[in-house]
Amino acid sequence: MDIQIGIKLEGLFLKEPERATAIFEEEFRKGLEESVALTHREVDKRTPRGLTGNLAQATGREVMGVGLNLYGIIWNPLSYARRVERGTPYTPNFIALAEWVRLKLGLGGKHIFAVTKVIQTTIRLGGQKVARWMFKEGFEASKPQVQVILEKAAARVVERWK
Repeated sequence: MDIQIGIKLEGLFLKEPERATAIFEEEFRKGLEESVALTHREVDKRTPRGLTGNLAQATGREVMGVGLNLYGIIWNPLSYARRVERGTPYTPNFIALAEWVRLKLGLGGKHIFAVTKVIQTTIRLGGQKVARWMFKEGFEASKPQVQVILEKAAARVVERWK
């Protein structure tokens, strides 16, 4: 998923491009860091915690680039993050699911295997039908505020240029 917000600073870079680029990079890096942190919080609010909270803990953020080419990213490296986001079918890890059965249902011994196999098969056949849309909804929720943050960054660039 990608959000692109354009800010126009026409004519500002024509007179002294090196100075203008340095001012732009400094102010927009601040704005992007604030925007990415805000969006990350919105994504985190929508991320299911499950038994371990690993999905939420694995979500990362970073601002990268130099000069006029700055961008912020929010990502989750876990293999199942996309499936949670989009609700696509999959077969959950048996050992992790058995641990969940043990902790949440309080089962042990021979019952763990049978119950875990039934739950795993049910998930595999039915999939996760409800998507969580943690990234999509998190991005959408933060978009108006991000626009304001970046417009303020543009205003600071213009003010510093004077």
